[in-house]
Amino acid sequence: MGLPYEHMERRPRGPVLVCFTVWLTVPWALAAMDAGQDLLDAAAEGRTAKVQELAGQGVSLESKDSNGRTALMLAAQHGHAATVRFLLEKGADATARDRHGATAWVLATFSPAGTRRRMDEVLKILPPPPRPKLVVEAGWSTANLYSSCTMRPSQLIPQVSDLQPDLLALTAFRRFAATSGKELVEIARAEGRGVEAIPTEEAFAGADAVLVLAVRPAAACQPQQSADSLSLTIDVQLLRAHGRAVLLRKTFGGGLKGLHARTVANQSQYFPVYQEWVEAHAEQVYWAVVEAWYRAE
Repeated sequence: MGLPYEHMERRPRGPVLVCFTVWLTVPWALAAMDAGQDLLDAAAEGRTAKVQELAGQGVSLESKDSNGRTALMLAAQHGHAATVRFLLEKGADATARDRHGATAWVLATFSPAGTRRRMDEVLKILPPPPRPKLVVEAGWSTANLYSSCTMRPSQLIPQVSDLQPDLLALTAFRRFAATSGKELVEIARAEGRGVEAIPTEEAFAGADAVLVLAVRPAAACQPQQSADSLSLTIDVQLLRAHGRAVLLRKTFGGGLKGLHARTVANQSQYFPVYQEWVEAHAEQVYWAVVEAWYRAE
């Protein structure tokens, strides 16, 4: 038996309707995707006139690339102040974040693809985020003080202890933050903890984040040279005060056998070597900490 006439009429309509819908939708979706990509490309290249044209055609300013970056983020990252200004005036979201937590301001500050002068112009336009209050606690460990050719084992740890490695690191970090750190954080309190680098409960009170610096100076006798091989490591941990989430955990320096080591002939040379390394690491630690905070907030 054949199907009734009305059933025979209905059966082809579903597929035909679907095909017709797809035929209409797919080209429109592809065109929207192309227009969004054109906007992103134009923003990254600083072609403000093209960005204006596409925005006037209704292309979404919040279109994103594979990294989750909008036109505003790309224009900021590449230092195109005119494009940034136009996008902000048109209502582009300055608080939007990419897949790695970066806003347009973060990208302009930490991932610049343009000259420093151009980036400074962009940063004058973008709304800055609030500065965090940072408490810094530093301590040091004797774990890597193995031996010395120039002094007895009983003298090695007291000798390094007198140098106060934790205060060396703390002072260097605070100095860099105050002079070259662009005032991106407010150091509410800083304290050397001696041989302990465990933050106290008081450290979290009234702070946005707590930075723990664990300094590990190293010394090992090199008998064939009758000299001591020195190195220095700083373990860094950044904790959000609320909830105690770890925002950064990273080690800087280290390695008795690597490039980061130096041979000294007497104990008087310990201090200048350790101080030099602490000063060099302070800049690296500062920028890593600041970037980790602003990407997380």
